[in-house]
Amino acid sequence: MHEEDSAEGRIALPGVLVHLGNGQIDFEDGTRGRLRGRELELLQFLVQNRERVIPRSEILAKVWGLEGKVLTRTVDMHVSFLRKKLHLGNSLRAVRASGYIFEPGGT
Repeated sequence: MHEEDSAEGRIALPGVLVHLGNGQIDFEDGTRGRLRGRELELLQFLVQNRERVIPRSEILAKVWGLEGKVLTRTVDMHVSFLRKKLHLGNSLRAVRASGYIFEPGGT
């Protein structure tokens, strides 16, 4: 289940609650973590565009402000960080030669 509560400034994902104001992560088991800067911006963008394949170029343009043909592994690295920090498993996955898709609740 996924819930975005912009009035409260948080995103609820399976087993985790992310506070958008400060990037704090509250896990179901009581542990905490933190998202920083672009990780938080990337998560918000992925949540807003969930259930659709988002090309890397669009992510770079919207989250990093980089336009045109940019060769960088920045998106891949930040996606990897999000997967690990939020325990997303296959909820956030690469689509070969296309980009990424975020499907909350995936395993």
